[in-house]
Amino acid sequence: FLVIYLHPGFNWNNFSHAWKKARAVIIKSNRQTGLTETDRKQLAKYFNDKPVIIYNRLGFMIENSLPTNFVLVDNMTWEETIVRTSWALAQTDNISKFIKLLTRS
Repeated sequence: FLVIYLHPGFNWNNFSHAWKKARAVIIKSNRQTGLTETDRKQLAKYFNDKPVIIYNRLGFMIENSLPTNFVLVDNMTWEETIVRTSWALAQTDNISKFIKLLTRS
């Protein structure tokens, strides 16, 4: 999986070769507004059928406005998010099963 830290000036085009190989992506975002429209378009282009985990400790994103393959993580530590993502990917390739494994307590 890939780990992306969204920051001002992040350029999606710099990593287009890596998007195709990844089974999932974890996005660490400290943006108060969450994902921009550009972010959403790029994620839909490369990760439409793969899990997208959004780590946002600011809590300003609304989960029900996200596509079904997106998981908003705001109740785990960064380290736990990495470990649980690795574990869940090892268990299944099915997105809905992945999400259940990642988010179960």
